[in-house]
Amino acid sequence: MADEVNLDEAILGLLALAAADREDRLAAREKSDHEPRKTEVVLADAGLTAGQIGRVLNKKPNSVAKTISRARGKA
Repeated sequence: MADEVNLDEAILGLLALAAADREDRLAAREKSDHEPRKTEVVLADAGLTAGQIGRVLNKKPNSVAKTISRARGKA
């Protein structure tokens, strides 16, 4: 199944979230206007598909894809 989340991808996603959280916290100390990255973007950057992210976050894949697209458009 294409949207099945395997253990390696799940671990990679968790590591990406932990690293992003740390980076966001450090940046927040430096800038008060810093906006943390969306979880969907962090997981997509870690290599998960919109379908996999949707399963993890209990969201529809189309909604996840839109969130990623919008967030990357702001960057």
